[in-house]
Amino acid sequence: MHYVNIDRHRTWRLHDYDRAHRRGRHDPPPIAPLAISSGVLTPLPGPSRWHVDAVRPRYERMEGNRDAWISNLKALGVDRLFVSTLSAYEIEYVWHNGGGFPIEDEWAKHDPSVFTLIYENPQVRIYAVHAR
Repeated sequence: MHYVNIDRHRTWRLHDYDRAHRRGRHDPPPIAPLAISSGVLTPLPGPSRWHVDAVRPRYERMEGNRDAWISNLKALGVDRLFVSTLSAYEIEYVWHNGGGFPIEDEWAKHDPSVFTLIYENPQVRIYAVHAR
């Protein structure tokens, strides 16, 4: 089982996003971010960067790119996609559809040439992936 990033950073893990942010990447924040900080913490004073004030800032979910995500799925040889509703902790801060599912569910639902729904219940959807 793999967590597949939804951006161009195929091999990055959570700490890689944080390191990039701490190195002073001055990329502007996304215009329509898919995730936001929770406001749980007060940011330390310092250079102005993206407003990061959470125990887990969700860098890995802020920017999503459907094509990069599908490329990542292909590169990892993924043949099944498991998508679950967001937890109570995440739902207020991460983009989700009316069912509480993250962006991957929308991308999969709208691309039947790559994804076939094979199982669903109110909390989980499983798709076959034909992205080879």
